[in-house]
Amino acid sequence: MSQAVAIEMCLLGRRHVVAASLSLLALASGCGGGGTGTPSGLLPSPSGVTLTVTSTAGGTVASVPSGISCGPSCSNDYPPGTSVTLTAVPAVGYALEEWSGACGGTAATCTLLLDQSASVSASFALVSKAGAPVVSYSDALTGPVSGGEGNQGGYLSIFGSNFGASSGLGTATKVYIGGVEVANYRYLGPAKVGSKLGLQQLTVQVGGLGNPTLGRPLPIKVVVNGTASNVDNTFTPSAGRILFVSLSGNDSTAVANDIGKPWRYLQNQGAMTGAYFASRAGDQIVIRGGDWSDTNGWDDTWMRAASDSSARNGTAAAWIHITAYPGPINGNAIEDVHYTTPARKRGGIAGPWSAITGTSGEYFSVSNLRMEVSGQATSDAAPINLQYTGGHWRVVNNELGPWPVSGVADAKAGGVAGYGDDVKILGNHIHHIGGTSALENHGIYADTATTNWQVAYNWIHDVTGGSLVQFNDSLGQAGTYELPHGGIWQGFVGMRVHNNWLENAAKYGLNIADAGSVDGQVELRAWNNVIVGTRLPAVRMNSTASTMDITIAYNTIYNAMVSDSGTGNGYFRNEDQGRGAIRVYDNVLALGPNTTADTQWFYDYSGDSGGWLFSNNLYWDSGRNVPPIASDGAAVAADPQFVSAASGNFALSSGSPALGKALQAIPFAVTDDFTGKPLRPVGGVNAIGAFEAGP
Repeated sequence: MSQAVAIEMCLLGRRHVVAASLSLLALASGCGGGGTGTPSGLLPSPSGVTLTVTSTAGGTVASVPSGISCGPSCSNDYPPGTSVTLTAVPAVGYALEEWSGACGGTAATCTLLLDQSASVSASFALVSKAGAPVVSYSDALTGPVSGGEGNQGGYLSIFGSNFGASSGLGTATKVYIGGVEVANYRYLGPAKVGSKLGLQQLTVQVGGLGNPTLGRPLPIKVVVNGTASNVDNTFTPSAGRILFVSLSGNDSTAVANDIGKPWRYLQNQGAMTGAYFASRAGDQIVIRGGDWSDTNGWDDTWMRAASDSSARNGTAAAWIHITAYPGPINGNAIEDVHYTTPARKRGGIAGPWSAITGTSGEYFSVSNLRMEVSGQATSDAAPINLQYTGGHWRVVNNELGPWPVSGVADAKAGGVAGYGDDVKILGNHIHHIGGTSALENHGIYADTATTNWQVAYNWIHDVTGGSLVQFNDSLGQAGTYELPHGGIWQGFVGMRVHNNWLENAAKYGLNIADAGSVDGQVELRAWNNVIVGTRLPAVRMNSTASTMDITIAYNTIYNAMVSDSGTGNGYFRNEDQGRGAIRVYDNVLALGPNTTADTQWFYDYSGDSGGWLFSNNLYWDSGRNVPPIASDGAAVAADPQFVSAASGNFALSSGSPALGKALQAIPFAVTDDFTGKPLRPVGGVNAIGAFEAGP
């Protein structure tokens, strides 16, 4: 496995892992792969300091600069003062559980400044076996371990599968953080996308966790009937408080950590009151149920991250988390927090909305809310609009929509829209987003200064106002825009789109548009997505970027291109392609009953498609006599044998020609299928498309 693949697996929270342990030796023998080993019993060179690493089955460790690349053990001498970055490189089916020694935490990499000799160790966690619980992601990355109800700290919602039944919450189903059981169990049931993706939600109050070190990530583990989940998702204890907000609250008498004395407003800009202005890094703002329509925040919003001296920001180790109250202790309910943007208001939760150079709105997470927009709402009234934020938002398990557009000429944005670096949009149900004839209102819309977004596990459907997922540099500043924290924005780099169900759109399923100036870049990976029912091409590329590195693999596209575009019909469409590779590998592409006549697999509108590479895709034309793409020398032309395409079940029947046929290598690992349950590969080689075999 390549180092890049290993990093990708860890950064995207690969969920299926196997346990091993790494121990350290004070001095170790040399190892291959570039390590210059220190012979056992010899002292390190007096001119350098020694870094020692060992590993057992399941993983190795590599370094930059080079010198460490080994398993089971090696060491290397470096000049004093050298900065060395170590990367855990798990084998297939393994992932890093925790560093120890001179390193700590669970990040894929660890950087050391070597002023003296050091030793590092790490541990790897066990692969989730068949039927074991699988943790896919969580909402709060950080939170307090004291304060709030019963002085038991913050709330955490965990999302995945095989969590068991609600009747076993706290008995058959238990949660451990850093090896310590949580204090209270609050909810076990379907996630917002549960009816489509099958994901469950498990909400707890974390408790004291054995007086852990604040700021140090701890692994999350779900155990069901004695069988443990993967442990590659983490929770970081932080200093912070619980600020409750209720329609019956009072800002003048509110008290942090007291559920009986809540704030009335999420944000009251006129009086500079409300939970937002009382918050600080590490706090959780917990909203009680009810029908909300406040627009007391900045710019007529429910809450907007301010961009002046009143701004509140979280930190990497202490986010500000906004979430719905999980009901009474052991009540097994999440209170319905329903926000509606009133007519002609922006409403919703927004970024700082200042000039694009604004740096506020950092490290916010928003989860478990239900938000919709009035048909008379103004432009940029997206339920969650990260307008001009510096970055680091986490939008998890919200229902966003509908947004019926009526009488508004300029309605445009999306269910989630905006700017920012390191944004995670996970497990949201985004639906019925309307728009005007300009079709500029999308399911998810990423604009200028967007980098390192993860769009995953979302159910996005019936977007009549635009595309399901769209990246568009509307300001055309890729390669020239100066980022708030320094550096130049290079374009849509580090974009990850996976495990989404994308269905029914007025335009495209995935649209990469106008990546900006000649210096712009696009680096995108899209896998395990289902794309169905788009009126225009399922995937459109309209970028002039000078550097493109795009891989679209292991997706299932069915019944797309249901309207005649008038300018060429194709499942994939090329317009104004930049320079670089666009790999389309190992996908199932199937025409459906509504696919318009004359649809091709690929339509080159610009006449400049030299970078498109098709390989090992399965093509099913439903008897329309549409041959596979000529350049796809490894094409499979056959009926994929879905379990039931008519009912939307695109898992593969046991005799499918797609099973075990994903033979085209891609530059990253895909270790599960769309459902998140099977550990790929099944039977030795992955199946083509987003699914393995059905039950």
